[in-house]
Amino acid sequence: MIEPHTIFRKTAAGVDEIATRTLGLRAESRRLLILIDGRASVAQLANYVRHAEVGALLASLEGQGLIVADTAGAGAGAGFAAGASGNVAPTAFAEPSAAQIDAVRRVAIERIEALLGTAAAPLVRRLDGAFDARELRDTISGCRHVLDLQLGKEVGQRFLEDVRRAADVSR
Repeated sequence: MIEPHTIFRKTAAGVDEIATRTLGLRAESRRLLILIDGRASVAQLANYVRHAEVGALLASLEGQGLIVADTAGAGAGAGFAAGASGNVAPTAFAEPSAAQIDAVRRVAIERIEALLGTAAAPLVRRLDGAFDARELRDTISGCRHVLDLQLGKEVGQRFLEDVRRAADVSR
């Protein structure tokens, strides 16, 4: 049972699904995925779909890896780091400064453009539009996923290392 106060956020796969429609989600699932923003609770989201279906729809989206429950405080007070899987994940460091976020964004955009050329435009728009550290982390993780798929895991890993260096240098 999903608690009414639970808050979900999109994963990089969820952001990609909105853009690409690869999975062919039902209209209700797609609408819910679009509405999930890391701030609205399950109770608030239930206002936009049939209340009786919200739990099943969220469970389905979560099962497909498109959303995750935002654990208490995971977004607040989190720095940039990569987990064992290479995905960018929250750490226990203090909230990144605006300068650090800008440095990370700038390096990520420069690297993506250098690696993908004009095909980088959608990713660059998402990086430019990331409004906080958590959203930027998720977008960088999505960029790394695209690079892994298109250019190989080594390229994706180098991209992530460049981003991490930018975060470390700008502290």
